[in-house]
Amino acid sequence: MTTPFFEPRDLKTTELLQLMARIDTELAAPASDASLATLRASWAQMTKLMALEAAPELRACPKCRAIGIAAATRCMSCWTTLVPTQHALAVAHAKEETPVVVPAV
Repeated sequence: MTTPFFEPRDLKTTELLQLMARIDTELAAPASDASLATLRASWAQMTKLMALEAAPELRACPKCRAIGIAAATRCMSCWTTLVPTQHALAVAHAKEETPVVVPAV
């Protein structure tokens, strides 16, 4: 029975849970060259399935020194208007595949 508050796990989550269980079993097995190769293959499959991105670049607010994302346009602590760093803008625009426009400072 399903309710409006319950949604079945999607296929990717189910695959990930099964893969994590397989890796757990492989880690518990005695080490050999074959088991190590199998473990590496499972690990590579899990990282691909998770599709993790790199952590965002961080910087300190020039006014309050709070740490925030370098691409931010406003400090999350003191609400000071920020100019995103050129590197952060380039990375953000590369993801969108649009031309980079760096605001004049």
